[in-house]
Order: sequence, then structure tokens, then C-alpha cells
Amino acid sequence: MLQRLFQIRRGESTRAVLLFSYLFLVIASSVVTRTTRDALFLHEYGAARLPYAELASALSVGAVMAVYLRLSRRLGLQSLLMGTLLIVAAMSAGFWALSWSAAPSWMLPVLYVWASVWGVLIPAQVWTLANHVVTTREAKR
Repeated sequence: MLQRLFQIRRGESTRAVLLFSYLFLVIASSVVTRTTRDALFLHEYGAARLPYAELASALSVGAVMAVYLRLSRRLGLQSLLMGTLLIVAAMSAGFWALSWSAAPSWMLPVLYVWASVWGVLIPAQVWTLANHVVTTREAKR
């Protein structure tokens, strides 16, 4: 029934489910992370400092995406995806470990910016991957 509803043809269902799962998990984790970072930042620093965090986030996203685009021209798709996901996982684990041990004063502003960066970068990667595994005809449907 879902195949008819979404016009998925024979042989496409595995790719469709995997891409959907990847995008769903990325968006869900981004929403949870952004909600948590917003609440923690506002509790600690208040709304008056939020514009500075947003400005730092925007500048950081621009810088990271510029580096990412340059790397994408030099590296293959698999290396780029795996490297980026490993860096995101390591940074997330680092923030988690840091929050349990010391929670320094610089952690929340850096976490705020980091959540913005990976909230833009990782969904873009999903669509880059989709561009490589889905044909034009399949995408039009």
C-alpha cells in the first residue's frame, strides 16, 4: 500500500527506506539538540545574549560550509560522508563527556554554535547522498 501511495517501484524500496530513515534520524536529533541547547543557553545566559549566539552560529555555519564545499571537491563522497559523520559523533561524545565531568563555562556557547553547524551540515549531506543514489526519473516521481 505504501509503495502505491509513494509511487515506489520494485527495487527502490530499500533505498527509499534507508534514505527516509537517515533523514528522519538526522532531523529528529537536530530538533532534540536545538531544543535542549536553547533551553540550557537561555537558562544560563538569558535572552539578552541570544543574538550574539545566533550571530556566532551564522558566521560559523558559513565558515564550516565553505570548508566542507572545498573538501567535497577533493574527497570522494564516501570519504566525505564518513569523515563528517565521525567528526560529528566525536564532537557530540566530547560534549556529553564534558557535561558529566566539568561543564566549563565556555561549553554552552560552543554547544549552541556546534548544534547550529551540524544542524545545517548533516541534513545537507542526506540530500547530497540522495542525489547520488536516486536517478532523475525516480526523483521526479
